[in-house]
Amino acid sequence: MNDPQINKPVHTRALNLPLTKFKKPTRQSHSGLESPAKLGIELSNGRVIVVDLDHPIILGRHIEDAGASTKVDLSQTGDLDNGVSRSHAIVQMIDDTIYITDNKSLNGTYLNKAELYPMRNYMLNDGDTLKLGNVELRIKFIHE
Repeated sequence: MNDPQINKPVHTRALNLPLTKFKKPTRQSHSGLESPAKLGIELSNGRVIVVDLDHPIILGRHIEDAGASTKVDLSQTGDLDNGVSRSHAIVQMIDDTIYITDNKSLNGTYLNKAELYPMRNYMLNDGDTLKLGNVELRIKFIHE
């Protein structure tokens, strides 16, 4: 009664390689540092979108009603051709630490070139790069 599906490795969409082949993002704690008041999301064209961190931030395209969440519409980046989902990823502050979560996107979310597992929190740091599908973004912490 061996099920051949049980021992199959999990594969990424990129190059169809096992996730163990990718470098795990290194993280450092925000502890001891002042939490940022706002988050800057720099697009590849140099434009910076500034958002408050008092609610979760949904990154995607043509986002409709997201309730109490802040919506960042990446449709101006040509995202439909670049693989950004409607609700691709979520950025939120939990206990003075900022996290990103891939929201089961079709084309994946990458933090500093490492693919993220869906629905898991990964800590963001100032200057980190994100790739949603093929759209690249840079994270900037804004302190007031």
